[in-house]
Amino acid sequence: MRLSLVVLTCCTIVAALHLELGYWILLTAIFVCQPNYSATKSRVNQRVLGTILGVIIGSVAPLFTPTVATKLWLIIASTTLFFYYRNRKYSISTLFITIQAFTSFSLAGYDLTAAIPLRIIDTLIGVAISWTAVTYLWPDWRYLTLDNTARTAIKSDAVYLRHILGQLQHGGGDDLAYRSIRRQTHEQAALLGSTVSDINSEPHKYAAQQENAFRLLNLNYSLIGYISALGAYRSQIENRGEDPFLARYYPLGENVADLLEQLEQLPPDAFAARLQHIRTALDQLRPREDDPDLQHSILWQQLLMITRTLEPCYQALAQA
Repeated sequence: MRLSLVVLTCCTIVAALHLELGYWILLTAIFVCQPNYSATKSRVNQRVLGTILGVIIGSVAPLFTPTVATKLWLIIASTTLFFYYRNRKYSISTLFITIQAFTSFSLAGYDLTAAIPLRIIDTLIGVAISWTAVTYLWPDWRYLTLDNTARTAIKSDAVYLRHILGQLQHGGGDDLAYRSIRRQTHEQAALLGSTVSDINSEPHKYAAQQENAFRLLNLNYSLIGYISALGAYRSQIENRGEDPFLARYYPLGENVADLLEQLEQLPPDAFAARLQHIRTALDQLRPREDDPDLQHSILWQQLLMITRTLEPCYQALAQA
């Protein structure tokens, strides 16, 4: 929707002002407008830099290519380099496509001195339209903030843990519900990673958040790893309804999932009390060294690792 409105705006400006080379505005806006704010900002800077350098080089290139053959070779080389750098370095690809355009104009007999200001002005108009669209039309920076994405990711981890516990207790495999929850968990983790990447791309602006952002990202992926490791034993549990250890294990796991889901809502005293209750129950549940069932120790160890992340998650979320 955003890109459609950008195209409509560009076409309206070109048609209303009868701009002969107005397609430069449209092409600039389309290539610069990206799905998120930080990517668009990077494209804006690269587009302007590449265009200015391309205009400088492209305006003097005809002086060194006096024949048609040399101009054609320059067009071929710049076009090839444009496609080579298009997905590698956008500023360099913009540089070469601008050189190609100016060399083509020279070959066609256009007045380059008239094209230079048009190219720069059209580029600035195009990037201004894209910048405005990304900033004010469904802007991701309003909801892809560290606190929102981190809280959503941790809640998604809690749902994932609860589903794994249910399958450990009642049995289950990689059914549609499991795959859907797992996918949603990883999608929320990816959104958190994207937010942290945005913060890292502007270290001066987000200096106060950087350390905590990386801590939250690390904790979230640790949680996913522990929960996934717990899920690896879904099909290996025996005597589900007769094992006294499992009868105490599942309610404790549910308590951990509940606390994980409610981290953002709890005041410090309430969180500390519930965490202490879980730690005490976990200590009481610890398998004996002579326990013949190795699975008890493995399941307990994974729940212990998940529990150890609760306090760091609570502290990191409070600082987000």
